[in-house]
This record gives sequence, structure tokens and C-alpha cells, in this order.
Amino acid sequence: MNMKQQTIDPQAIKNQPFTLLAGLHLVIILLIWASPFLFNWWLIAIGIFLYFIQLLALGDCLLTRRQFFTKKRSVTFYYYIITKFGFKPNGYHIRFIADYIMPPVIIGIALVWQLGFDKKPLIL
Repeated sequence: MNMKQQTIDPQAIKNQPFTLLAGLHLVIILLIWASPFLFNWWLIAIGIFLYFIQLLALGDCLLTRRQFFTKKRSVTFYYYIITKFGFKPNGYHIRFIADYIMPPVIIGIALVWQLGFDKKPLIL
């Protein structure tokens, strides 16, 4: 996962319209964040593993590539959303958090909720 500092034009990303693909991307991300309460922790772990395989194999998320016509982690959906709100975030920091902080937090929440509190997931 190459995470070199790259120059990203926040205005170009901010001006990109919110498309059906962006809506699908948003729904998937919301499901990922809700996943500790929806899916078994081991399914979440498999999903995170597949996400890392995707990054290693392709260098980026398939939806991100399709939505922004980019390769090799130049922009993320989180960056897109944050710039839509008028902020100018550091793309490197956003990618780092999305790739190395969020997945362990999500699986951690799932483990605490499901194993620690003995709560069953709502779906699987």
C-alpha cells in the first residue's frame, strides 16, 4: 500500500457531483461502520482481510477508482466527503486513518459488543 504524499486538488474533488456511485459508496461505508452490530465479528474480520488484499492487489478500492478515475490511493471517499463540507484535509492522513486505524476500531467494537457484552448481531 503506497501512501506517499500526493498533491490533490480539493476544489476538483469538492466540485465532483454526488452520483449514484457516490451514493452506493456511502451506503457501503455506513454498513461497514454499522457492521459490528449487524454481522458476526468473524465476517467483519474476513471483510477487512479482503479489503487489505484489494489494496495490495489493486493499490486502491474498486469503488474509489471507478468514482474518481484515480489509481494508487490518490483520493479516498472520506476525503471526498470531508471536502464536500468545505474542509481541506491532508490526503495522506485520511488514507492512513482509513487504512490503519478504522479497520482495527471496527473489529474491536465488534469483538467488545459481541464477545464482551454477549450481544448477537442483528443480521448474521
